[in-house]
Formats: sequence, C-alpha cells, structure tokens
Amino acid sequence: MRTGTFPHKCVEIISEYFNCQRTIIIGTAVNGDTIRIFAQGYIAKQVIAKGTYSHLHLSAYNLKPGIVEGDRDIITGKFIKLVAINDTTVGQALATTHDFKSYTPITPFQKIHHYKAVLDNSFILGNGSLKAIFGFQKNQRQEYADILNENQYGLYFSLNTVTYDIRYILPEYHDLSISIGINNMVQNSQNKGTEFLIPKYN
Repeated sequence: MRTGTFPHKCVEIISEYFNCQRTIIIGTAVNGDTIRIFAQGYIAKQVIAKGTYSHLHLSAYNLKPGIVEGDRDIITGKFIKLVAINDTTVGQALATTHDFKSYTPITPFQKIHHYKAVLDNSFILGNGSLKAIFGFQKNQRQEYADILNENQYGLYFSLNTVTYDIRYILPEYHDLSISIGINNMVQNSQNKGTEFLIPKYN
C-alpha cells in the first residue's frame, strides 16, 4: 500500500507507504490478487414456488505483504536492510531506490492465502421458508524471515473454518416475524512451521 501526502493529511493510494514527511517506508511493498466466482441456480417455479434458490460464492485471495522493521543507519539515518554476505553470514546494507519502489517485498515478508466457499439456499416450505447457509474457509499465513534461506518459512498458520446457519422462518403474524433454527462454527488451527506463536486448537 502506498500513501501519498497532501496538505494536512495522508491519503492511501496503492503500492508502498509514505509517511507524512514524504519518506518512503521500506518493507511496505505489497502484491497480490483476488478471484471471486459467483454461481446461482433457480428451481423452475412450476415445480416450487418463487423464492427457492441456491447461490454458490467462491473466492480466492492471495497477498504478499512486506514486514516493516524500520531499522536505520546510525550515521546517515537512511533505511537499512539485511543481506546475505555468504551462505552463513548476514550483514546490513543501505536500502536502494529499487527497494523503495518495487512491488516485490524484501525479506522479511508474509504470504497470505484465503479461500472461501459459501452455499446460500432458500426453500419454500408450507407457509414459511427454510434458509440454509453453509460455509468453508481456509486461511493460511506464512512468514519468511531467514535471509540465508528466503524460500523457507518460519511461521505457518493454517486455519480451517466450517460454518452453518439453518433457520425456518414462520409466516409473519401481526407484523411479527419469528424464526427458529441452529447455527454453529467449527475451527481447526494448526502450526506447520518451525516457529510457534499461537497454539494449535480445535
């Protein structure tokens, strides 16, 4: 995300981040993509009354944000970054113009993947209607911070979420709407990395 500066305020645009002194903050580069798919189906009204449908929503969200560390050179005051001097040694170097303006984050950075599927159903039953919504989400977050092995994540959270909401909506009576049903959420969280911040849980 890039934030440009205007009189008396900062305004979000796209790309990296500028503070209100118009200094680009290294480590704020972001790139990613989002895909959404929507499909719907209606049962012929000759079979079931109008109001019966099934909607399927699918989405995929992928993001690669940088992680701001904010380290500066004690002499020049300029931003610095970690660099691999050889296979076993990590050093520091001044950030380059390319580092500031690139959409590709430098190490450390994260990879975030979020996938979602929702099935939204409505059925006419008697004088009322049955609403049933089922959802599944997979959220994966990986953090890469090893300069000597930039393709190896340290943190890796994987969270699966299943939700459902089933309700029978009774006919309105004197402007009073009543529904009965059940809803629930089930989660499973796992740590698949070599470092751990949040315990796994079910």
